[in-house]
Amino acid sequence: MKAPKNLPWHARKAGVSVERAEALWRKAVRETTANADWVGTPEFWGASENRFLELLEEEKNTLCAPNVETFVRSQHRMGLLP
Repeated sequence: MKAPKNLPWHARKAGVSVERAEALWRKAVRETTANADWVGTPEFWGASENRFLELLEEEKNTLCAPNVETFVRSQHRMGLLP
């Protein structure tokens, strides 16, 4: 089973490694397969992607990565002042 082409983008956006995102994608497909009547339909892939995004959001919430980008950007701007 191939992962979606936008998986690295979603992983980077959530701050998760691509390998972890691929594991979450496989988990989402397994869960959707267990609950779906037919596999391979557009509804199945839509449900898989929705579940993947939910799992990715849960993973993102468990990370303890502080968001310092805004702070560093403001410090850089203040350093450019005359």
